[in-house]
Amino acid sequence: MIKLILIGDSIRMGYQREVEEILRDRMEVFGPNENGRWSGYTLNSLRFWMPEWPGADVIHLNVGLWDTGDDYGFGRSFTRLPDYRENLELILRVLREHYPGGCADPRNDDADSGPGSAGDPGLQRGAYGRGAGAGNSP
Repeated sequence: MIKLILIGDSIRMGYQREVEEILRDRMEVFGPNENGRWSGYTLNSLRFWMPEWPGADVIHLNVGLWDTGDDYGFGRSFTRLPDYRENLELILRVLREHYPGGCADPRNDDADSGPGSAGDPGLQRGAYGRGAGAGNSP
């Protein structure tokens, strides 16, 4: 049976049970028991979560909404875009090393345009990771 890992914040927690139910005959669905919060938290927590999960055929990553928040009214996002981008790259690197074949590269071959590129309006407004193996945040 195909193994699916869902990683993300409370939004992922909200849909995980429904995904498990819908896919119960086709996929085993796994994910952390806790909220992945912001990208830095998710990156740090992977080392604790991954030993609990079997191999993965598909990994869905939905993290970033917390990163865009300005909870303290500083006039900037919680995580600056270059740091968020680096966190995503490191998250994907860790996942690819631990689960070869479970993560596709969400970036376009053209470094200046397309999903996941520096020119991607989604990255600039807070919608992150795209493509197989990566989730989309609005």
